[in-house]
Amino acid sequence: MLRIFTIFSHRPMPARLLSSTTHNLNATGQIEKVDLKPGEVKEEEISLSKFQSTELLPEVPIKSLDLVKRIDKVEKKGSFTVDIFKGSYDEEFLIYPDTLDNRQENQQLKDQAAMVKQLYPQIWDDERQLQKFNFFNLFQLSVSEMMTIFESIGASTRACTETTMAKTEAEDLQHTPKQTQISKAVISLIIRNCLTYWPMFKSKSTKVRSLVPQKHILFGGSSDDTTLCKPIGFCWSEQAPELGSLPPQEWFTLGTHGGPTNDHTLIQGRKTRILHEDSVEHYLVYFRDKFLSDKYLTDVPENEANPASDPFVGCCLVHKSQLKINPPYYDSAGCKYVDIDIDTIVPGDQIVFPAERKDPTGVNIKALGQLATSSVIMGILKDTLRMTYQHLLSTKRGLLDCDIIERKLTGVTSRIFAIESMVYYIAGMYDGLKDGFDAHMESTVLKVIANEYAYASLKDLQDICSSDMFIISKIQDQINMFDSFLDGNIYNRLYLATMGVIWFARSKNMHLNQLRLAPWYPGYYFKTMMRERAQRGDYLTLNADIYGHLHPSLKEAGIQLEYIIKRVKYAAESLCIRYGKDVTGAQSALYKLSQLSIDAFMLTTMCARASKSYCNGSRNSEIDVHITTSFAHQLAREVRIYMETIDMMPINALENRAKLINELNIRQGGYYAESPLDPNI
Repeated sequence: MLRIFTIFSHRPMPARLLSSTTHNLNATGQIEKVDLKPGEVKEEEISLSKFQSTELLPEVPIKSLDLVKRIDKVEKKGSFTVDIFKGSYDEEFLIYPDTLDNRQENQQLKDQAAMVKQLYPQIWDDERQLQKFNFFNLFQLSVSEMMTIFESIGASTRACTETTMAKTEAEDLQHTPKQTQISKAVISLIIRNCLTYWPMFKSKSTKVRSLVPQKHILFGGSSDDTTLCKPIGFCWSEQAPELGSLPPQEWFTLGTHGGPTNDHTLIQGRKTRILHEDSVEHYLVYFRDKFLSDKYLTDVPENEANPASDPFVGCCLVHKSQLKINPPYYDSAGCKYVDIDIDTIVPGDQIVFPAERKDPTGVNIKALGQLATSSVIMGILKDTLRMTYQHLLSTKRGLLDCDIIERKLTGVTSRIFAIESMVYYIAGMYDGLKDGFDAHMESTVLKVIANEYAYASLKDLQDICSSDMFIISKIQDQINMFDSFLDGNIYNRLYLATMGVIWFARSKNMHLNQLRLAPWYPGYYFKTMMRERAQRGDYLTLNADIYGHLHPSLKEAGIQLEYIIKRVKYAAESLCIRYGKDVTGAQSALYKLSQLSIDAFMLTTMCARASKSYCNGSRNSEIDVHITTSFAHQLAREVRIYMETIDMMPINALENRAKLINELNIRQGGYYAESPLDPNI
């Protein structure tokens, strides 16, 4: 019989958590006190009822805890993740954000999240009900509260189709359009609240703010407004035939200032792959400021700030009558897209926010959408894991004693823990940092990890339940849609690594020049090569004392984190020296480099969370520390493999012949090799 164990350890804990007494029910139904000494174990039999709660919660409109007004914001500039490429590490980021004041607020958030999970499947396709229960007003919440709502929405998507693990009729096994409709509805909510209403709500323009829902939701209460709030189109992507989606630094949609008082902006360009809804009347068009782009193209000041924070992105509100909307087209999931040609003059009162020097506002808006998407994925994974345990407990309880099954389920749990650590860490950045902070690289890392860990977790759960887990195919379709939304993983990885090496090359310009001009700097070159030889041999001096900022139980994880951070800088330097100005074209190397920076940020959030959990005496904090330490060792092992690959790339035969193999495949119509049955082989 499967049992769980509650362990009372000797670790010092806050007085409110210390208890050496538990309670049991005797045969007559009376409560008996049972004293437990430190280190004793109390066995509790797992009940399937823990997974089958039928208690209905009162369905009320979503409301806020009013966290935004009371949080003391601090100032941070630049991008933490991109700064890692040049070896700069801010230890203050090892402090996990504290958004809530007490456990009562935490319980209120949990209750509201449970209510949303119960309510959303009933109203997901009814816009008036969604508006009544404030699903169109989530942008007024703090970002941390908003992410709890999106997590609950993700956890409720399966209930929208009423899909269970039980045996069903044959037609229920078929892929239904309803599954993709649910995903599109969730994406529509993200576009409304994160990508359009949120920046409009914060705009200084009264005309812009007048188009967002005005009812304040801090004190609850349903909306009496019978006018349905219309969605706003989100115009961000620009695609070239060969390059795919372009980063903001390379956009062709430009804004030029003019007019009698220089408050009008001429917007010219083309936006592609815009999710289209028939009720859309206004579009948020993001553009690159031509004046700032031209000015700083060659005239780069000394000590230039992180260029990832300087794409010169502005945003304006444009009515559809001012745009040329091309005929719609569809993808394989049935999503409807349009391309828009823009050539119009926008007055000053339609500017949502202007492009400014060293202002990451534009990229932070896209990052908020990526953050919400990752929260939805996390909710889907949590619900799927719960459903898997429920299925195993009800039909295959014996499998839970299998070591292989335990490891797979633990692996899924650890991945969800990593995603959750990053989601609420980044949400805390939005809530706790003053305007001017840059979170778009961190959100890019999160979206990559959320999608890749989702695919890996679903595969493990499929292996556990085999053909009984037919629902996995539908969940994977959902993940595919969220993966393609706001750029896919390959693009996000290359964008992250490219911005990192550009920043490294700019900040270390003299160092790189001295190495590339070795005959003129022989002493400097010799010392650098000796240091690199030691680094290639994995002989690193770990002297940053990162673990000194964590709880002592996380010393091992802190050491591995410092190792990974130093490897990021070494890898960026190696690639810049090897490829020079062509480094941005070395996609295979950049793809591997991106993994190092992803691991560094992910482990930072996990260490910060586990340290906070242990110091606060949170329930199951020992498990948090164990997961983080295990993850740290695993990531460090993977980093060593990546470093060997990066160092060996110039002489790796498979890497060098990849182009040849692809050319042969093209000439042979898909697969180059002859059958092994051919007698001429």
